[in-house]
Amino acid sequence: VSVASGPRGSVNGIVQLSRGVADATTLHLLDVASGRWNDPMARGALGGAPVELVHLWRREQGLVVARGNPHGIARVADLQSRRIAWRLPGTGSRLLLERLMLAAGCAPRPELGEPAESHLAVAAAVATGAADAGLAVRAVAESAGLDWVPVLSEPFELALDQAAKGAAEPLLATLAESSVQARLSAMSGYDLSMSGELRVAA
Repeated sequence: VSVASGPRGSVNGIVQLSRGVADATTLHLLDVASGRWNDPMARGALGGAPVELVHLWRREQGLVVARGNPHGIARVADLQSRRIAWRLPGTGSRLLLERLMLAAGCAPRPELGEPAESHLAVAAAVATGAADAGLAVRAVAESAGLDWVPVLSEPFELALDQAAKGAAEPLLATLAESSVQARLSAMSGYDLSMSGELRVAA
């Protein structure tokens, strides 16, 4: 297995898959028009060509806040005028937070926030006081000793070019191993009950 070079994130991964630069990519992208996760984006990026989607897990996304929640952030609408740790452009979490804020009547202002390259970086920004809050998975918040406000549960999946399905079998077999499942299950906010289920993006 080799990692394709380029920016991280669900959107960038789908672009690389569509260009043939990558054989597979992980994604968690909500299609606002249909309210469906991953299928429309994966199928659209490949011009309607069939795409295999492998369910890896569901994970809880929420707002990472300082211990004791000193700013009283209880929902996305409370982010108005707060300093936010923003994931980079092209990441599913960045797009999700922007959409959630717009739906809550807030104006997303990533240019005024703290850039964060990962979920762990979001937690670090909050822990050091560089940001009041940020969107990240529950496990990261808990590992950093921070408080966490639940927002939603999302499917995290692997999109495969159908021609690469055979080459991905060892990876899928590894994910199904009980030792790997046990390690993932030990993290807060992960649901592996559908792990390994495969479908063609509709």
